[in-house]
Amino acid sequence: MVNEITRRKFIKGAAAVAIAVSLSGCGDTGYDVGEFRIYFAGKPAYGWMDSDNTGFVRLNINVKGIKNTLTLNRSFGEVFQAKAQDKTLELENRNSKINILQGLTQNCTLTFKLNAEDRELYNALCAGEEPLLLTVTLSAQSRQFALVLPENKVVPQG
Repeated sequence: MVNEITRRKFIKGAAAVAIAVSLSGCGDTGYDVGEFRIYFAGKPAYGWMDSDNTGFVRLNINVKGIKNTLTLNRSFGEVFQAKAQDKTLELENRNSKINILQGLTQNCTLTFKLNAEDRELYNALCAGEEPLLLTVTLSAQSRQFALVLPENKVVPQG
């Protein structure tokens, strides 16, 4: 008996693989930080809230343990910091916890806020004129990334 692969079976199989890769957070864009690997998941969201005159930048980052001996239990504020120009952005959910057993992945949704006096800086971030500098500190090691928001471009620094 010949095992035939129809076009329909091929497309269904390819779709299943694509979904599995996207859900695992293990695409080709992983970056090692100490005993952990981070993945930038999806496009950043950003907007200006006229109701309270603040702007926000929301990032989804998956963090995966890649060694078998450590567990991470830190607040978002201890792990993630963002700057634009010389301005440190406020992390709205800085007290949320990241708790990872090695080998597992946790999604971290980060919301950085800018106040009314930062409107020009916010506009520069949205236009891609200014990068958002994100520092990730894990296992006593730090790594910085420059994010160009409208292009969804991540450039590791150093």
